[in-house]
Amino acid sequence: GNGTGTEYDGSYNSVIIFYGLTEEAELEIFNINGALLFSKKLPEGNWYQWDVKDKNGKSIPSGVYIYQITDTKENKKRGKFSIIR
Repeated sequence: GNGTGTEYDGSYNSVIIFYGLTEEAELEIFNINGALLFSKKLPEGNWYQWDVKDKNGKSIPSGVYIYQITDTKENKKRGKFSIIR
């Protein structure tokens, strides 16, 4: 990798990029049953590239997932995404 993030390895959803983040936001990823798979206090910067792995470093299987981003003022943004492997 050359570090630009433009490489594409031919698999779906090898990374997911979250844009428009505020400083020190927290990203949480849940499965459809509401179990927390991943959470991270995000570094400074308005985007984060997630490698689609859970908190144990295992690749998350195909399915529908929910993300929640919470800023320092406790504003929450939620959405859904699918992973296809």
